[in-house]
Amino acid sequence: MTAIKPAGLDAFLRKPDPAIAATGEIEAVQSIRLRPEVDGRITGILFREGDEVAQGTPLFKVDDAELKAQVARAEADRDLAAQALVRTRQLIADKASSQADLERAEATARSTQAQLDLLELRLARTTVRAPFGGVTGQRMVSLGDYVTSSTELVSLQTVNPER
Repeated sequence: MTAIKPAGLDAFLRKPDPAIAATGEIEAVQSIRLRPEVDGRITGILFREGDEVAQGTPLFKVDDAELKAQVARAEADRDLAAQALVRTRQLIADKASSQADLERAEATARSTQAQLDLLELRLARTTVRAPFGGVTGQRMVSLGDYVTSSTELVSLQTVNPER
């Protein structure tokens, strides 16, 4: 018997194309729009758009002159309260002061230290840092702009898919 070949149909083998054409969207594992934690004027832009930055890299500086002065005043208040506490303890030892005076001096010392800690925290927040490593996007503010905690500064996306 002979095989019958259909007329006009020639068979051939074709290797599949390794590329696949598709439409889609690539999304970063982490993507945020950075905002400052304190209000103030932008005094420093410490990166370029498109830079790859590590976690903790300073990106913006918000004016901190007033907070630095407040920290200096709080340090002086703390030192004064510490000296008053030492004096009150000495007076208590000499039986020349009351327990209430000692408690007041201790409370003042703790209060001035807490105020200093709060101001130092606010001062540290004048530097806007990258919360994770990634690539910076388009800057939304310029040097000298006044920003609030709702002002978007820049976008940041991860480039490494590892979390």
